[in-house]
Amino acid sequence: MIRRKRLFWLALAAVTWGCGAGHKTPAEATAGAFMEAYYVNADLEEASRLADGLALEKVKGGQSLREGLAIDPGAHHPKIHFKIAGSKEGAEEADYLYDVEFRPEKSDAVRKTARLKLRLRGGQWKVTQFTDHDR
Repeated sequence: MIRRKRLFWLALAAVTWGCGAGHKTPAEATAGAFMEAYYVNADLEEASRLADGLALEKVKGGQSLREGLAIDPGAHHPKIHFKIAGSKEGAEEADYLYDVEFRPEKSDAVRKTARLKLRLRGGQWKVTQFTDHDR
């Protein structure tokens, strides 16, 4: 009996691992890379490479606001974490909802919800719209 239980749990773990645990679709990988670039690293250049349409306009607007500003590399930046809260994928369109948490060193965490819409453009997934709001 114990052996059967052990085999069951091993088989379940193998099936779970092999059926998508840790595997991302190309759309989800693009959405995650955009979240990492835009929110975590504040790398608007990289975010703009992953964007198109309204999302690209929004990122470029942020870039123009930063022009001429020197960002101190030694400044304390909040730790930023995000996790996917929901998704809906189609053949040429995908929507993702993320929970985002900003943790500054000396104050309370700020939580936001970010919504990304992606479209397949020229064989590549691009973020075409994104919004965020406080939770």
